Amino acid sequence: MPRRTPKAPRSSDTNTREITQRLLQYCFGPWPIRPVLLGILFGAFNQYSVARIAEAQDVSLPSAAVAGLPSTILQSFALFLAAVVARKFQQRMDPTGVRRGVYLLGILITDVIFSAIRLVLVPRDPQVAGIVALRDFVALLIVSALFGIAGERLARQVRQTQDALAIVATQREQLLVADENARQEVARFLHDTVQADLVVLAMQLRSQAATLSSAEGERIASVVDELDKVRLLDIRTASRRLNPDIESLGLSTALRELATGYTPAMKVTVDCPFELPGASNDHALAIYRICEQALLNAAAHGKATECAITITQPESKVIAIEVRNDGLDLLPAHLPGSGSADSMVPGHSTMRVVARSSGRF
Repeated sequence: MPRRTPKAPRSSDTNTREITQRLLQYCFGPWPIRPVLLGILFGAFNQYSVARIAEAQDVSLPSAAVAGLPSTILQSFALFLAAVVARKFQQRMDPTGVRRGVYLLGILITDVIFSAIRLVLVPRDPQVAGIVALRDFVALLIVSALFGIAGERLARQVRQTQDALAIVATQREQLLVADENARQEVARFLHDTVQADLVVLAMQLRSQAATLSSAEGERIASVVDELDKVRLLDIRTASRRLNPDIESLGLSTALRELATGYTPAMKVTVDCPFELPGASNDHALAIYRICEQALLNAAAHGKATECAITITQPESKVIAIEVRNDGLDLLPAHLPGSGSADSMVPGHSTMRVVARSSGRF
């Protein structure tokens, strides 16, 4: 006989099963047992019950609340101790917190210990004590479920926030990489294409100058000299600014070249060690970009005439950058500096770059 192919479960059956499992989890856990919250909530509810009883018996509410406070405190502490014992049991028997039977047994242990202590503190008829214990067991389940559901929702929101922050961090890293790639492309274009075109243009002008009179040739020669200055100084400086060759120059030399670009308008001093142990070329580039932006802010917004860059390594995996300048105050006088930023270099978790702006930024 041909074998029958098993039917795939219908979507309605799957949804019903998921809803049932969800309801079971909501009602019967497993949830973490929280002794402090259980004790506080019981104390508040017990005092409320004392107030209601006093109101029904025409007893002074303040005096009834004060009279019932010692019993409430003792019972709350008893529930707290019982929940602590149950939580220890739950953590030992189920470290991952996924077994429903262990959770229910923990609630039962809490109820039994609490009911026994409560029977000593508040003597009752055994039958009434059994009913109260059963009621407390159901109440413990409900309260634990409410706390558990609220905690789960909060944890879900925290996870969503962390995922969003991770996406933002990834996008920020991609923007930094794209910006650096664009700088390298522009620097390569200036170095390879623009400089080559200027060299060819200078050669053409020199050849034309040879066919002209001496006066006209001198004027063209002066233009060629200016083109050479632009090619050797301006184009090369712009290329290095866009894509500094830190690997061959070193961070200290690159920063000093950056500082010379602001003279004579702003005097910039650089105090940077020749080597930073553990720092890669990417870390050095990040330090260079931070200093570059700090100098730009000091010159453009602070109108500074003096600026000092100090780079230290207080710890083996931490680099501190401090920039001071004598520019205009952009913040109230009693708040020196404009803030600090701690940032991990993208893709390099072994080194932390800490930037601190000081002085009048």
